[in-house]
Amino acid sequence: MIACEIEYNRNRHIELIQQSAFNPEVQQFRADLRACIDNELHGSEDDQYAETKFAQVKQILDRLRGRQEYIAEDRRWRTLVTNVRNWFQFSASERWNEDDREYEHYSDSSGKSGGQIEKFEKRSRAFRFVIIDEAFGRGSEESAEFGLNLFRKLNLQLMVVTPLQKISVIEPYVSNVAFID
Repeated sequence: MIACEIEYNRNRHIELIQQSAFNPEVQQFRADLRACIDNELHGSEDDQYAETKFAQVKQILDRLRGRQEYIAEDRRWRTLVTNVRNWFQFSASERWNEDDREYEHYSDSSGKSGGQIEKFEKRSRAFRFVIIDEAFGRGSEESAEFGLNLFRKLNLQLMVVTPLQKISVIEPYVSNVAFID
């Protein structure tokens, strides 16, 4: 569980909960990737060790490329396992500040509006990069400011692709701009 100091609604905050995905193909892919780099820092000069690591990487690459006899199956698998959104399941617990009791629980989208889903991690040194296309185009200025403040609190680096209509709201949060016409 990731405790957050983010006020979500008056007198309530959000705690984000991260769990590994339960899909066995995704779990196996992640285990196979880990196996490729296990002991890599301590490695071995042994030729057998190098051959084993080469075979592990080759097996993954062959399947990602699509093996001749399993083209359709490998394509479906590749789409599943390379989409990191399939690697984790997230939920959020909206909790009262005064006693940390749960007010409401959000799982995936669970019928919530885009704005509610959008209102969601603790600062860390991890690289956190988010690309937002057509950012804040339909929402209110208050919603856009809330989102931008939240991204700042979460220590996220943003690439915002947006129409010019929200530039005045986004401008205080921008450090670099690229204009494409």
